[in-house]
Amino acid sequence: MVFSLTIKLAKKFTNNNLFTFVQIKNMKQALFLLFLLFTTSFNTFSQTTNDVKPTVEEPSEDRVYDFAEVNPEYPTGIKGLRKEVGMNYIIPKDYNGVGGTIVVRFVVDTDGSVQNITILKGLADCDSCNEMAIESLRSLEHKFNPGLQDGEAVRVHYTIPIVLKNKPKKKKKKPIN
Repeated sequence: MVFSLTIKLAKKFTNNNLFTFVQIKNMKQALFLLFLLFTTSFNTFSQTTNDVKPTVEEPSEDRVYDFAEVNPEYPTGIKGLRKEVGMNYIIPKDYNGVGGTIVVRFVVDTDGSVQNITILKGLADCDSCNEMAIESLRSLEHKFNPGLQDGEAVRVHYTIPIVLKNKPKKKKKKPIN
């Protein structure tokens, strides 16, 4: 657009009888181009790198991370953790057999111990099932390898689902007549 405008201006200046009419139109275009030139140059130079200062949060003993550079890990791995939770979980008598998922969240402390166990999603009709999920996590055999942030052990949230399957319905035997 700038190139075509300069060619048009050159042609207009050579033809004097159209000069006064075209000069006003080109003056508006020239002013508009100058305005764009100045506003874009001011925008590009208005920000400097000194304006933005990075904020670094100081690690606190009370802070609990949702994610760490190195997340906590159970010594036998996730499969071993699920297996141990499943072995520790004793199905309560008031369990109706419908099945469902209990989502448990806890904090892995700096020493690898399990703290602050809470139920995020439990079975609505079986409170003892939810309590058994908490007990099965309290009775883990091993401690976790703690999460690490900047090379230091930190407290990290950990969430695990506990899935209860449907109980198979017992088939009634038909008497032989």
